[in-house]
Amino acid sequence: MVGVIRALVFGALLGAVIGVVARLLMRLVALVAGDEPAFTWGASLAIVGLFVVSAAGAAAAAPLASRRWLAALVVLATSFPVLLMGTAIGLGEVVAAIDEGIAGAARLALFVLAIGILGLAFATPFLGWRLGGRRASRPQPTVVA
Repeated sequence: MVGVIRALVFGALLGAVIGVVARLLMRLVALVAGDEPAFTWGASLAIVGLFVVSAAGAAAAAPLASRRWLAALVVLATSFPVLLMGTAIGLGEVVAAIDEGIAGAARLALFVLAIGILGLAFATPFLGWRLGGRRASRPQPTVVA
């Protein structure tokens, strides 16, 4: 049980870091597109929260690997929102760049940033799983009386 809790905590920290990086990339997308970036704490916390839930869920599911169906269900349930959001933002920015006629280096930068956001969304559950597997498999200290 301690291994699962430890995996959950470290997964949440990992998700928070990845979420902050993804949010920064989203702000860069707005700047490159020439839009005024709308910064609200609520939206930023929601985005970071999706990454936290994804990484923490995958990390907590890693020790359940002996019950593959349960582990897969937990990872799918906790990662679906961030995967959906990352894909929607990535595709939305690419379509907007094409529709608005953004060309040259700005278009290339938008494509690279959108791929980066999408990559972070898909890497988050994988990294959480790997981290959770490591945290749960570490030997626990024992006390001999």
